[in-house]
Amino acid sequence: MKLLPGQLLLERFVVEGHHRRGGMGDIYRGFDRRREAAVAIKVCLLPSDDNGWKRFRREASILATIDHPRVVRLLAHDALEDGTPYYIMEFVDVPTLDQVFRKRGRLPVTEATSAIGSLLEGLSVLHMRGIFHRDVTPKNLAIEPDTLQVKILDLGLAKSLVGHEVGLTQDGATVGTPAYMAPEQTMGFGDARCDVYAAGLLLFQLLTGARPFEDHGKRELATRIAFPAPYARLPRGEPPLPRRLVTLLANALARNPEERPADAMQFHVKLLRAQAGADTENAPPSSLPAHDRSDVRRRTPGTSASEATEPGFGAVALSGLRYVVGVRAPRDSASMAMFAEATSHLEARLREQCAREVRVFPPDIVVAIVAADAVDALLCATYEILGTGSRVACEPLPEEVLGPSPSLDDFGPEVAVVLGDLLT
Repeated sequence: MKLLPGQLLLERFVVEGHHRRGGMGDIYRGFDRRREAAVAIKVCLLPSDDNGWKRFRREASILATIDHPRVVRLLAHDALEDGTPYYIMEFVDVPTLDQVFRKRGRLPVTEATSAIGSLLEGLSVLHMRGIFHRDVTPKNLAIEPDTLQVKILDLGLAKSLVGHEVGLTQDGATVGTPAYMAPEQTMGFGDARCDVYAAGLLLFQLLTGARPFEDHGKRELATRIAFPAPYARLPRGEPPLPRRLVTLLANALARNPEERPADAMQFHVKLLRAQAGADTENAPPSSLPAHDRSDVRRRTPGTSASEATEPGFGAVALSGLRYVVGVRAPRDSASMAMFAEATSHLEARLREQCAREVRVFPPDIVVAIVAADAVDALLCATYEILGTGSRVACEPLPEEVLGPSPSLDDFGPEVAVVLGDLLT
């Protein structure tokens, strides 16, 4: 149901006109006669069935518990005549972080850390209430251009661990924006450390001008799942980043969530310490996080195919790099017969399009060996056939043991790791 200019809501808010369309609703600009201030009116666009309205109301219920300058403020919520839910919040008349980044590019260290520090303040408020955001992206964050203070705008995918959304998100469902997802989030799992990972990606992007592996295009997500993030570095000729900041970023972007800061507050405290103890010396190997100390030049894609020691992803693929990739069908009310039919269909598709070596582990797991440049085709086929709630696990095969025609029978440890990830 659309709102019309001049329409009065709750005898207080006057609709002025349509502003933009958001992920879950249409957003109108309005005027609060009581406060004499502009407001934003968000009207649900989701269907009333399939938990759509429940999700929208959940967002409003979460916002209603929060009053903090780093999170958009809820003023009221209700439903239109046809039952469509809506809520009214403060109108934030500043650009998004995405718009600022596109205009300015990478930021100086002090400005980048200040912006992410303010983001972590807002996320800390959520985490202390048992809520994690799950979709921390530049488009969901408003930023004051002068002060670089961030305000969280959209909580449409936020999840509460204390009862806000029982039954709204299926276990193992994949939600969020792929470019800012933590590895475990792609498999439908996660907690506050997913937000820590996303904040780390944003800080990396603001400091260096790009996300880790962003230059790999469609393979970016698969690469992040399979490889540790590179260390944040500035262009040649510029002073190196502070050592403590590089180390903290590596921790925040660890593939294993156990190695990250536990929540936004812990990340913020560590960031403040890194700022206070800024050290511009290059980080020696012994000071870097243990999970990244191995020589990743052999196994990790670099930034350019022309670099002899750090080939680009395409060059690595041509040299024979492959992955063991496992997928598991989402668990819902479907029968085992339906699982078997879907996984059989997926097996046939993979053999036809991207993988010669495929094996089904009944009733709902498919494992394949694929080349680096075919991982995304596998993921697309998986989400098309099994659904976006599918779990995915990925393990690179050591380059030195690859033969011309690798077989799943020859790579027991890698297959075991993938199966273990899918079954736990």
